[in-house]
Amino acid sequence: MDSLNNPQRVQALLEEIASHNDYAHRSGVRMTRITPDLAEGILDATPDAYNPLGMVHGGFLYMFADTVAGVAVWALTGTSHVTMESSIHFLRPAKAGRLRAIAKPIKLGRQVCVYSVEIFDSNEKKVFYATLTFFQKQPNAT
Repeated sequence: MDSLNNPQRVQALLEEIASHNDYAHRSGVRMTRITPDLAEGILDATPDAYNPLGMVHGGFLYMFADTVAGVAVWALTGTSHVTMESSIHFLRPAKAGRLRAIAKPIKLGRQVCVYSVEIFDSNEKKVFYATLTFFQKQPNAT
């Protein structure tokens, strides 16, 4: 956790995420900030992410929240976790433009970590809220 107070370590983490997290890279998620108290990412929503009703698909928003929170728990704990449970709330439709997600730790345990995630649209209106529970993946587990 102390390493997230070191600006050089945080910059190295952001660069590592950008170059080695293929899923985040392919999906367009870009991490912009990581501290012990929060992680922030941005994602541009284009018409490719729309559902048939012309708004950003709920699965796209969930992927964004899960990715930012997953990176946050990895950066803070230094270990790999998998999503064990989530509770999501779609608050208003999201349209095209830049989305911003903020993930904050609620509980940091030895094996289980819980995060809250809020997603804001380009007008800074909250469009999504979730809590995600992560379970520490054992090194030799598949």
